[in-house]
Amino acid sequence: MSDNIFESYAIRKNEMERLEKELAELKDLIIGYMKEKDLAVHETPWGKFNLQGRASWTYSPAIEKAQEEVKALKKQEEESGIATSMTLPVLVLKK
Repeated sequence: MSDNIFESYAIRKNEMERLEKELAELKDLIIGYMKEKDLAVHETPWGKFNLQGRASWTYSPAIEKAQEEVKALKKQEEESGIATSMTLPVLVLKK
């Protein structure tokens, strides 16, 4: 198999990482601008930007404890063979 496909993949992976970082920085700037101007919607020639909220939940200690118990039970089933797993191919590029 040609090394070219590996090189192409690595180049594009690096470019995506660079672009994702740039997008995150731009997103923060846009959110800051829209908050400062008290805008929920900002229409541009490139599309309509909507500033929305997303709920983030904090649970009681009882729920946190129950989640830890479920986590431990899952681990027990994995170790005893009751739980089943499926292994899917994953491509990892290390630098």
